[in-house]
Amino acid sequence: MNEWSGKFPDEVMHYELDWAPAIPDGDAIDTQSVTAEGAGSEGLTAEVIGTVGTVTRIRLSGGTGNTAGRVRFAATTLSGETLGENIRVNILAR
Repeated sequence: MNEWSGKFPDEVMHYELDWAPAIPDGDAIDTQSVTAEGAGSEGLTAEVIGTVGTVTRIRLSGGTGNTAGRVRFAATTLSGETLGENIRVNILAR
């Protein structure tokens, strides 16, 4: 599982995922979604801001200090391929 730099519970951070390595040549992202899951995800909110080309940008807020959350991405390409990615983010305590 990939990992992003940590964030504090009171921060709102923007993160990006580049789908390029997973998309077949000549295809593109059609739809995408993002959710915060897992034991450390309580209070963690993830929402898609948008996708430009192969890059999906999200806004991540909340979380509980001294835990680790998981952000789950799902996408469908124009040709119908289904893609998924999980990324860990550490929620820091002040």
